[in-house]
Amino acid sequence: MLHVAKRKFGVDSGDIVSVVLEEDGTCVDEEEYFQHGLESSSVLMLLIADETWTGDTALGIADCSPR
Repeated sequence: MLHVAKRKFGVDSGDIVSVVLEEDGTCVDEEEYFQHGLESSSVLMLLIADETWTGDTALGIADCSPR
């Protein structure tokens, strides 16, 4: 999934990225989330390198290791 997202958004294949839910910053892991399915209305965000999800509150930082 990550290599497809990188290609689609023009991110260098060597860049470190993570994927989170836009709604709450939950780290999306291929194994866990995609096996059980996400809601069709789910919006994903691709975070590059040192970017973090902050949402509307200071506490909304994604707990997700970039890959």
